[in-house]
Amino acid sequence: MARKTRKILSGGNAAELSPVVSEKIYKTAVYVRLSVEDIRKKSSDSIGTQKNMLLQYIQTQPDLQLHKIYEDINYTGTNFNRPGFTEMIGDIQSGKADCVVIKDLSRFGRNFKETGHYLERVFPFLQVRFIAVNDNYDSLTATLDETALTIPLKNLINEIYARDVSKKSQSGFKQKQKRGEFCGSIAPFGYIKRGNSLVVDEEAAPVVKQIFIWAAEGHSDSAVAQKLNGLKITPPGQYRFEKGISKAKNHEETKFWHKSAVKRITENIAYTGLLAQGKTQSNFLHRSGRIEKNRDEWIIRENTHTAIIEKEIFDKIQEIRLRRKESAKNKKQGVNAVHE
Repeated sequence: MARKTRKILSGGNAAELSPVVSEKIYKTAVYVRLSVEDIRKKSSDSIGTQKNMLLQYIQTQPDLQLHKIYEDINYTGTNFNRPGFTEMIGDIQSGKADCVVIKDLSRFGRNFKETGHYLERVFPFLQVRFIAVNDNYDSLTATLDETALTIPLKNLINEIYARDVSKKSQSGFKQKQKRGEFCGSIAPFGYIKRGNSLVVDEEAAPVVKQIFIWAAEGHSDSAVAQKLNGLKITPPGQYRFEKGISKAKNHEETKFWHKSAVKRITENIAYTGLLAQGKTQSNFLHRSGRIEKNRDEWIIRENTHTAIIEKEIFDKIQEIRLRRKESAKNKKQGVNAVHE
């Protein structure tokens, strides 16, 4: 069958594109993505909408055969460390797919450098055909101007948009934190998130109180965890899953308390009725990247919610922790001195 060249109509969309017929049948990977910001804005560009559009497009292309749909929900386009995307690249490298179809370039990524790396190096090297439907781009028939100028320019615009969204989002969070609003996604164990406020969870709060009592008596995190497991008290992850607060399946399997959970609770000053936020700096541009901030940069507000334990008990536990840390440090230095 002879190869036909697609004619791109000015101002056209997917419905106006003429089918591209080639001698080869491409094993096609459909990729769809929805970001945190899309969900927050309740964007109409949903996963379902993207899938339906791309599947309809593939049906009009005789040389495209669907291999699999890959999706990433709640993942920023500025970071390519996404499970669906990673799986797709793995399948491409193993020869299971040799064509990628997306709605538009912004769904693929909003990082100018990395997007360019895939489109200009990785895919050409692996002989992968790339189609961005709404951008009227198909690497099989693209002109030099499209490949070298138009597509890089659109990628740059997508990254600039992402940076702008990131700045506005951070500014909005900071204002809420200054007003004493709780901006976390899940409330600390012992509290329930209601709107932007923390309300005492009457079922879990007694467990939190007992943890602080044991810690104040000098029990270690491991010892407290053992006591909780001995009493068969449901750990935070499993508790949240059972209450429908979290839908993460791994929490269902969290059957035991660990010392890390005890440490997290006894170091959280929120249990005294004080809200300390902005401890780390996160960025939509680097979803996995978090920078620890100095204490004087934290946003602290008092009496934002009902306290579960007294400030004196909290301070006492922090003093115990500090003494243990210093003792362990001195022992280590002593051991090192003996071996020198």
